[in-house]
Amino acid sequence: MDADIFSKRHWHIQSCSAVTGEGLVEGLDWMVGDIASRIFMGE
Repeated sequence: MDADIFSKRHWHIQSCSAVTGEGLVEGLDWMVGDIASRIFMGE
């Protein structure tokens, strides 16, 4: 497996619950922030 495919990705592991929704907002906040930074930086 080529390790370069992992180093070029942004990763975040967020625990969450499908029952209570706990952790969902935090994970989505990270995702939105990451996407926003890529758009701003032009990556």
